[in-house]
Amino acid sequence: MTDKHIKTIADRLDVFTSTDNRPFVNIPCPANTRAFQSVPLRSAAFRTWFHGEYASACDGIPAARAFHSVLHHLEGRAFRHSDSTRIRVGRRVAARTDSYATAGLLIDLASPSGEIVEITPAGWSVKNDPSAPFEPSPLAIPIPNPTEDPNTSLETLRGCLNLDRAGWLLCLSWVLAALRPDGPYPVLILQGPSGSGKSLIARLLRTLVEPSTVPLAATPRSVRDLVGIARRHWVVALDHISALSARVADAICCLTSGLGIVAQEDVRSRGAAPFEQTLKRPVILTVTDRFTCPPDLARRALIVNCPAIPPDRCRTEADILQTLNDGFPAIFGALCSVLSVALRNSAELLRPAAGPHCPDALAWAIAAAPALSCTPEELKEAFAPNTVPACDAPEPQPDALPPGVPALSSPQPDAAPPPLPQTADPPQADPPETAVERPKATVISLPSSPADFTSGLLENRTRPPLP
Repeated sequence: MTDKHIKTIADRLDVFTSTDNRPFVNIPCPANTRAFQSVPLRSAAFRTWFHGEYASACDGIPAARAFHSVLHHLEGRAFRHSDSTRIRVGRRVAARTDSYATAGLLIDLASPSGEIVEITPAGWSVKNDPSAPFEPSPLAIPIPNPTEDPNTSLETLRGCLNLDRAGWLLCLSWVLAALRPDGPYPVLILQGPSGSGKSLIARLLRTLVEPSTVPLAATPRSVRDLVGIARRHWVVALDHISALSARVADAICCLTSGLGIVAQEDVRSRGAAPFEQTLKRPVILTVTDRFTCPPDLARRALIVNCPAIPPDRCRTEADILQTLNDGFPAIFGALCSVLSVALRNSAELLRPAAGPHCPDALAWAIAAAPALSCTPEELKEAFAPNTVPACDAPEPQPDALPPGVPALSSPQPDAAPPPLPQTADPPQADPPETAVERPKATVISLPSSPADFTSGLLENRTRPPLP
């Protein structure tokens, strides 16, 4: 009876492999049994679903050996058929083909009913599409369906952020870049005095791209911790960073364009081999005054200075979050419309770089400029201060000195010291050194065998001490 229930559950599952040769399985969505969500076959999500189906069928617990046999059986089915192999699986943002500029964008809403947003140059729409699988994040919060409200613009979002015009354009450019399926992604660095709202800005921007139950993480102590965050989230948001180790800083640089890792599945059988995967993630960092940005990281970063909040403009966090929650569907709908305009002007992506700093993000923002109420020149000017990071700034030149005063950086050569005065009595010569007879070194012959060495030690114990 038990084997019959296991086989019944396994036979009605649809399995396939992703482009990185990982087996996936489609399981019904909780709120819509006609829609499906794709999860890795050897994931905790599938294990939980399988045990729930088995318990509802026979009110029992499947044996561990039987469950792993089902995993092997489904893996064989996934790799057997050519039409179910090498299928593109998205993570929050995807595209139907490699050229998302022509095929459009797909954004996973992480809703229980499995809805997605499809954005094309002609507009956007919300739909259920089983042909566009997404790997869900275990900590993602469902995004409410976007709405079109011509009376609501992105200025509602800007009113929640303590940013000037240049900082607003940089943050908006980062959000648009994070909603692309492929990198390279810029690193958004928020710096400013304590109480300037850096952490709140990071939470709000991250929520626009990927709402999560854990919006901000602490500074990773190792590359392994950073990889763990990147595997669980689409956006890597790190808060209150005072210093980064050299290895973690290098890994963040690689993460923006592609970090190759070797990892194990959540549920694995004995002797299971690890798999290789490339992770590309948008990154947000909020830094303290003690943080010194490494040069390699600064060249990949959009650095935003958050000014101090005047006393007459202070707002409670609850008030800001309530404003964002009330207007989130319209704000997200406005972002979808901006992305549609960027796809319409995707020819900007193929032109020569408009600037040397983060050229891909700048080109994508320039393509969306008609919907952002700004000009390409304003975007180039906002990106321009980031071309020379503070850690690479030239050394300050000394101030001009009055005529006749030598500069400290080029000292004059020292004059020759005056000759010593001659005394009446000539100096006496030192007495000749006498040869000192050095004792000859004693040569010790080692024994030829361990037995001789032991006997020598015992013999030395019985010798009288030297006078």
